[in-house]
Amino acid sequence: MTSCYWGSSSSAAERHDPSLPYLEQYRIDPAQFLQLFSALAPWLCGGHTPSLAARLFRLLDQNQDGLVNFKEFITGLSGMCHGDMTEKLKLLYKLHLPPGIIVPRCVT
Repeated sequence: MTSCYWGSSSSAAERHDPSLPYLEQYRIDPAQFLQLFSALAPWLCGGHTPSLAARLFRLLDQNQDGLVNFKEFITGLSGMCHGDMTEKLKLLYKLHLPPGIIVPRCVT
């Protein structure tokens, strides 16, 4: 699991930021996310796994820094595995929006 998380080209020091809250200290890139998504996703995606993983990665990358932290990863995995049917349908809908469309967030 460690090689799946860190991959062969990055070290723990490159992905660790101790100045952040604990759940946000460790981050993974899209390639690492694809490996974890393929191993842990409850949905069988077949040939669509890379595109769905890329879309879910973009959806989970809240701050759009090209990395997903542990908190973002677990939030997505929890919705896929333990969410009620409405939550799962919302997630599937968001995954199938065209990649160029960004849904604006309300700022209060």
